[in-house]
This record gives sequence, C-alpha cells and structure tokens, in this order.
Amino acid sequence: MRVSVVVGEELIYNGLPITDEEALEYSKAAETAGVPISVDPLDLSFQSVGNTVLGGPTSFSASELEALALRALLEVKPYPEWLLDLRGEGEISGLHTVILVHGLGRFELREELVKYAKLVQNTGEEDLYTTKGRFPDLGIEADGVFISTGEDAIENLRRVYAMKLHTDGKGVKRYENLYEENFYNFDRSRGILNLAERIDLNFAIEALRIFEEELVDVRIPQELFWLMKIMGGSR
Repeated sequence: MRVSVVVGEELIYNGLPITDEEALEYSKAAETAGVPISVDPLDLSFQSVGNTVLGGPTSFSASELEALALRALLEVKPYPEWLLDLRGEGEISGLHTVILVHGLGRFELREELVKYAKLVQNTGEEDLYTTKGRFPDLGIEADGVFISTGEDAIENLRRVYAMKLHTDGKGVKRYENLYEENFYNFDRSRGILNLAERIDLNFAIEALRIFEEELVDVRIPQELFWLMKIMGGSR
C-alpha cells in the first residue's frame, strides 16, 4: 500500500515508489523538523504520528495515513528466514499436510510416517513430513507431534512450529482442533486483555515482531490465547 512506517531508525514498512533508504531519509527529516515535509515531485509527505513517522500521499491527513498504515501492517506476514529456507527445500502444491515430529519419539514413528510422505526433511532435532491431501488419523500415541493441513506451504510450516512453541506438546496436536481448545482456555482465563481496544498502530507494529519471533498471527482467532501468554511473559 502507498504508505511507509518508520520508528526511530527502523523502517517497518515501505509501500512507496521510493527506496528504503529514501524513506528513512525523508522520515528522519520530518522527525527532526517537527513538522510535516513534502516531496513535491512524488506528491508525498512525511509526518510524525505518535512515535512513528508516516509517509504517504500529500492529500492524506494524519488520521488517514494512520488508518492506511494500520491496514498495511495487518496484512504483512514477516516469515523468518529459517522458515522460508525450510520451505525452499521442497514444496508440494495444492492441499497437503505438514507433520512436525520433535524429540526422541520421532525415531519410533519414522517407519510409519515415511509411507505417507512425499517429502521428508530432517533438521537435526526434528523430522518434517509433507503428505498430499489430509493426513489420516492413524491413532498415533506419541508426544511432540504437530500437524497442519492447508494449501499454503509456508503457513503449514508456521503453524506446526507455532504449536511446538506455544502448546504443552503432549500427544498429537492438529492445528484445526486448536480453535475449541484455545478458546476454552481463553474464556476461562481471568484478566484477559481487551484486544479490540489494542488494535492501533503501535499494536500492529508489535504484532509484526510477535509474528516473526513467536510465529503467532494475531489476526487468527485460535491463536489469541498464545498471544495472551506471550504478553504475560510465559508460554
């Protein structure tokens, strides 16, 4: 989207027809000047909004720029490089299932799971299996098994690693079953943050960090309980 977001020396987002270096330069100038600055040939202006500097069309007011920036940030998915590298090792198109098996139990499951896998990856401490379509319920009884089914390869990977990070790891965890499990906990917990009141620009910027570091997507309802635990300082 036609907006840029800068916090301090960090460029959070740049959807403008200029380089990242130029966006940082203009944003720094606006912050130093303390007033909006215009870049006439490009019909762009840069102005401070709270602790951020936003760049966008000259005709946009500060509130309009803030709304545009919020919308842009809530659509960004900053997958970490290590996860993108895993996807790059092999990708199956269409509906498929990713199975992450962590811990010593993975050795016992290899013989069975490899029968269904179109792709097998070993990262040292865990095995990743990718199968076509939905993975059948084999009655597996083991800890540290995380399963996600969908058409987006990188999302399937993110989900299994998010489950590894933020669940107790007991038994087999299927992402599609987390909605009921997490919302049961969410409803019964006390002192829940009123997330609806926190969806502002600062929250959206923090959500990007949470996505990249914790692999939690705040836009997905069944992951809100994980967010609560992260913001509470525990997993």
